[in-house]
Amino acid sequence: MDVVPQEPAEGIMKLGSHGMYRVACDCGCAGHDIVIDVEPDEDMVTVEIWATVKSEWWREKFYVGGDDSESLRYIKRCANSVYNRLSLAYYALVKGYVETETSIILREQQAVNFAEVLLKASRAHHETPEPSTDDRQSSENTAA
Repeated sequence: MDVVPQEPAEGIMKLGSHGMYRVACDCGCAGHDIVIDVEPDEDMVTVEIWATVKSEWWREKFYVGGDDSESLRYIKRCANSVYNRLSLAYYALVKGYVETETSIILREQQAVNFAEVLLKASRAHHETPEPSTDDRQSSENTAA
């Protein structure tokens, strides 16, 4: 069965009157959603993406072992958290940016709807609006 774009689109919510959309992650956590701003230009489509990214909070500088006491595990987890945050701050100060990544889970229907949003924006620039009735009448009067 072919999947076709939907109106309204599952997993895609239009925000306002211009090209901003919220794309919902299929996991159900709103913190994983992304917001996109799709704007057609002369020969391209600009897509700006806003997402909540997390640091490598799972990375351990101080190994938390099963043999450690409960209080020692807590101290090591806190130390790992502080270390990771300070590392991010250090790289932001030294390099001027921090490398992070994020992902979003889309079901097939959501992916098709997302692609349709981009296609519509791409076509929007190339479509010329039909002249209004007033425009047609004024051009007929000048031609006569």
